[in-house]
Amino acid sequence: MPIRRRRLALEVDILGMVQLTPPPYLYKEILDEIQYRQMAAILRRKIFALLFGLAGSFSAFLILLNNFSRQVQQSGFADLSRLMLSDFGVVKTHLYDYLLSLTEALPIVSMALLALALLLIILAAVGLTASAWELKQLKTH
Repeated sequence: MPIRRRRLALEVDILGMVQLTPPPYLYKEILDEIQYRQMAAILRRKIFALLFGLAGSFSAFLILLNNFSRQVQQSGFADLSRLMLSDFGVVKTHLYDYLLSLTEALPIVSMALLALALLLIILAAVGLTASAWELKQLKTH
């Protein structure tokens, strides 16, 4: 928010010295500019922290996704899932046992950590979007 530039009122005192008196609006404009710069600095720091959190969450998500896919292969969940596509008659006959085996083979902890990382990515992205919009609104006023 730029400060308006206007001429200062010149007054001559008793001794003939020129006295400069600032216009009455100048004090408010200076305080508004200080407040704007403080808010902009706070928002920039917040955006930087959110970007850092987003990058960390995304890298953790990729690591956890790799871990989850490895555990799915090791636990036999992928083989049991393929059984439904290859031999549906057997699966339909023993549906209860099949679902129980499928549930036991599912790596729950890895899936929960993956969901948590995804939630953190979404929260950081929403916070980043909101902060960027707020900074844009601050610059337009």
